[in-house]
Amino acid sequence: MIESRNVDSKKQITFISALRSAAALCVVWDHLGAQWPTQHAIPWGPMVWTRQWITTPLHVTQDFGWFGVCLFFLISGFIITHATQRESRITFAVKRFFRIVPAFLVTVLLAVVLGGAAVTLGIASTNTYYSPLTILENVTLSNFVVTNAPLIVGVAWTLIIEILFYVLTWAMLPLVKSRPLIVLSFNLTVVAIADIGNWSYGPSWIRLVVNLSYIAILSMGQAIYFGWSGRISPRVTVFACVVAGAEFIGGTVAIPQQYFSGTLSFCVSLMYAIAIFVIALLLTDFIPEGRTLKTFADMSYSTYLLHDIVGIVVLQRVVAVWHSMTLGFVLALVATFVTSWLMFRTVERPSQRLARRITDRLSASTERTGRSAVGRLPRME
Repeated sequence: MIESRNVDSKKQITFISALRSAAALCVVWDHLGAQWPTQHAIPWGPMVWTRQWITTPLHVTQDFGWFGVCLFFLISGFIITHATQRESRITFAVKRFFRIVPAFLVTVLLAVVLGGAAVTLGIASTNTYYSPLTILENVTLSNFVVTNAPLIVGVAWTLIIEILFYVLTWAMLPLVKSRPLIVLSFNLTVVAIADIGNWSYGPSWIRLVVNLSYIAILSMGQAIYFGWSGRISPRVTVFACVVAGAEFIGGTVAIPQQYFSGTLSFCVSLMYAIAIFVIALLLTDFIPEGRTLKTFADMSYSTYLLHDIVGIVVLQRVVAVWHSMTLGFVLALVATFVTSWLMFRTVERPSQRLARRITDRLSASTERTGRSAVGRLPRME
């Protein structure tokens, strides 16, 4: 018999804060410390050293960027499943909406403004200006489903994957609490159908297939949660992760060939992410959650959104004026963290508080309606 863990204890999942911080820093390093100098032919010492001694020997693709994204997906699968244990469908939907949308909307608008400023400063071309239709397509994320609109926020591609997972979780929410095997089977079946559609019907399915294939990684995080909480056995957890990994490969192999490249293996980085996630989970009692770590974790979503906008603008300007990649990188980090903190304090936290007020009122209204209905029941003689 599988022993069920007390999933209400917040102390037991503090390792999430450490992983959120690490994931955000990995993506920031990839975009600011590796991709940007590479694109501008700058042989920056820290980038060269990291590639020579760490990422190339270990076959870590995209300078830890993909590794960080995998960590984010595993965290989402784990923590969203944890949240559903105490949430109704309406509560789940309201909280996820206010968790994702307000900060993303502000980021898109900020990107549009900074894009125009970058043109004015001469560090970007005129194609940085965006039409109202392009802005709308980016805000609604339809450019990742049915359109080919230019990207305003480059990292937004992960948000549509998160939202698809939210939709699947919302649809199965009552069963998430009581029938974990059915939930896992449902999610993996959806991914499998998408994979089969790709091989059967070709490129017309490509956008949907790629997005749904990434859900397999979030399903791994979900399976790990079910195993950790005692809902399924360790053997079933491993089996579900293996199936999800196979489906991820099946759905994405037709896109970039580097999925099977010896030095640029997405699969190797995914395995590293799973290993780090599981190790952190097992050592969670030994990972203290100090104030600094919690602050970085709270800011991780804003950092993820803003670094490729604010950080890049600062980096471009500093390097153009002072010709120092190191100074540009440091100032880009400072600008990213400061704006992320401001975003968290002025947008994310108020949005989350508003979500809680809305759900509390809805819950209170439901309880009053329930009591009124009971009061109106006919007396049984």
